[in-house]
Amino acid sequence: MERLKKTSDGGCYPSLFYLFQRDRYLATVEKDVIPWLYRTGTLVKSGLTVGGRFRFPDCPQQSDDGNYGAVTRLTSSGQELNPAEKLTAAEVIKMYTLNAAYASHEEKH
Repeated sequence: MERLKKTSDGGCYPSLFYLFQRDRYLATVEKDVIPWLYRTGTLVKSGLTVGGRFRFPDCPQQSDDGNYGAVTRLTSSGQELNPAEKLTAAEVIKMYTLNAAYASHEEKH
């Protein structure tokens, strides 16, 4: 994590994609791999600047669904996935505002 903090800003988190693909992950990904998928909570809590993004192919464009998924870590069918990676509502808002602006070099405009 320390190496990543030195070499990266954390990237962007596609929460809508994650919300709508989690059920597929639970059904098709090996159980020992699932805890390593989309460890956004770990990245945010380590101090990396992780931005959020709304647009992703094959997903409904409803930002509240993505925010809900980031906070609850529930799949679209209601199953919980990696609850240790939950974010707070404040962390999600920051990802989609200040951090997204930072990731696109627009934080000072």
